[in-house]
Parts: sequence; structure tokens; C-alpha cells
Amino acid sequence: MVRVSAIACVIASIGGCKSAPHAPIANAPPAAATVGFDPRCGADASWSLDEMAREGFHDMNFEDAPPFEPAEVRILAWDRNTHLAKAYDEALLWIHRKDGGYSLMHVFRHPQSPTNATWELKTFVDTGAMAGEAEYPQPPTHAELEAFLETSAWVFESDEALVIDESNVCADVWQASFGEPAWHAYRT
Repeated sequence: MVRVSAIACVIASIGGCKSAPHAPIANAPPAAATVGFDPRCGADASWSLDEMAREGFHDMNFEDAPPFEPAEVRILAWDRNTHLAKAYDEALLWIHRKDGGYSLMHVFRHPQSPTNATWELKTFVDTGAMAGEAEYPQPPTHAELEAFLETSAWVFESDEALVIDESNVCADVWQASFGEPAWHAYRT
């Protein structure tokens, strides 16, 4: 059963995104095909994968939720953009949790803001709904990623309100995460 999280997780400690080998993933290609992929996807060196996941999950802080501990965090896609004249960083994360489950997460931040520079889950301003995280008992599939992209309003192109200044879809990370080549690309 797939559950889109409107439940939250309290973050205890995060073991981090270590480079140690991980258990094989059901829909991933053989290990030889995934050796050497960059889980950071060429994103800014100052972006911490653990921090992105921790701050994103912190956004959903409910007292009765179990602790969230990622075993591995990967960036599937990222962009730096200008949205309504405000600088904005976004990342699409694939997370393998220590409890054996998986998550997809859409996080963002305003890096130049003195009060809003931390990573947050994508929310809808008009409703306050948190659409930026979904949980799965197994690695998310192609169809589940498509549904998540729609729910979290992830876009791969500029429009009248959003100008993508820099971006990357990480083909090797998609291959390692879904067992197939990336099927999206940015259009600017």
C-alpha cells in the first residue's frame, strides 16, 4: 500500500548518506550497472543530502510519529530557479529508509532568505496541504514516480512565473533507482 504522507515523522538521528554498499533494490539493475553513480547528481556542493531529508521531514513534525532515519538519500533531479522574482532551490529526492521503506520527497528552499533558507516540503499555499512526500513499502516504480510528480507539482520547464536558471536530471541516479533510463528532462 502506498501512503502519501500527511503524517509526519519526528527526526531522531540520521545515520547519513554513507558511500557503503546497500542491499539490492527489487527493481534496480544488477550492481555492476549502478557502480559509481553520484547520489548528489552534480548539485551544489553545499547541499547536504542528510540535511535536505532531515529538514524536509522536520516540516511534518507530529509528536506520535516514529523517528525517520534514512539509510540512503539520492537526488533524482534539482533546479535553481527564480519564482516571482525570488531565488528558489528545488530537489526531487529518492530515499531508502532504515525501516526498510522508501520515500519520494519534493523539497525547496529560498537560499538568500535570512528567515527561510532551510529545506521544506512542497506545500500548496492556498490549502496548506503537504504534497511533497510519499511513502512506499518497496522501491517506487515508474508509475508511482509519475503520480508523485503530479501530486507534488514538480515541473521540468519554465513558465511565466518560474524561470529555471540551472537544472539537472540525473540519468545514472534514475537508472540506479528505477532500473531504467531517465524518462524526463528539463526544457528551458
